[in-house]
Amino acid sequence: IYKDKAKFLQLLSVYKKQIIKDEYCRTLVGNVEKLLAAEKYKDAAEVNDFIKAVAYAVNDTAGKSLFWLYEAEIKWQIGKNMNLQQFQKKYIATIIY
Repeated sequence: IYKDKAKFLQLLSVYKKQIIKDEYCRTLVGNVEKLLAAEKYKDAAEVNDFIKAVAYAVNDTAGKSLFWLYEAEIKWQIGKNMNLQQFQKKYIATIIY
């Protein structure tokens, strides 16, 4: 629903104060952490994008900060794993030849 901006903003206006009061974005970060631990980076990025949409729509400054923190973490993890995989392929190729 958050990708349908008009509908998202319409529903969000009803819950705006509650989202900030209950620290909804902080709660969602736990899901991002679990997905990162399971190396499910695409899923972690999708949840993090949802955090961004909510945080910016309700002007949740803590949520905005958390989004950017985990955006960097996700990109770092993806880059780290890609480099490791590239290294492993190169190393295996060297051993075979």
